Amino acid sequence: MFGKPGRPPEDVFQRRLEIYTAVAPLLEKAGPRGLTMRQAAVAAHMSVGGLYHYFPSKRDLVLFVLSPEALQRLCEQPHEMPPPMQPADSRVNLATFLEGLVRGVPFLRPAVLAAIELGAGPAFAFVETTMTVSVPDFVRAVKDVRPDIGDAEARAIDRAVRHATLGAMLDRSVSASELRNELYSIVQRGPIARP
Repeated sequence: MFGKPGRPPEDVFQRRLEIYTAVAPLLEKAGPRGLTMRQAAVAAHMSVGGLYHYFPSKRDLVLFVLSPEALQRLCEQPHEMPPPMQPADSRVNLATFLEGLVRGVPFLRPAVLAAIELGAGPAFAFVETTMTVSVPDFVRAVKDVRPDIGDAEARAIDRAVRHATLGAMLDRSVSASELRNELYSIVQRGPIARP
């Protein structure tokens, strides 16, 4: 057992997440081929040896948030969601979901782009799984705010949100502000659904 007596055991996943979060901006800028483990270690304020303790390879580091373990743990972590909403709070609930999508894109973008560049097939499976979990909840929150939305329009909103989110993950030039505005626009006017 590692660590000093009396010290609580380290949450290795949480530490790996902290390291990835520190390295992600550099990864997005340099790409997986341009990023060195030395640069990653500097960004994470640790030694190269310490970095290799948590990530045996650069590939493990750059694809960390796309791993099944990360997906499971991130989904299990408590979300910044308020307690169950009263009907009057449905707009707050929708705004919370929307902000979660907006925050998720820049967090995932470096790993998704790295996976594409490295030819890692799980990138799109991960994105699809993530969207399958989060977008339907977002659409339900939209329906709480706009009860006039029928099933066809809800499906159209679901597709529009998926397209906007995936587009923002693949396009480095899309800012959080632009994605937020696009999502609010989808919610407010709603895409036109044809029968």
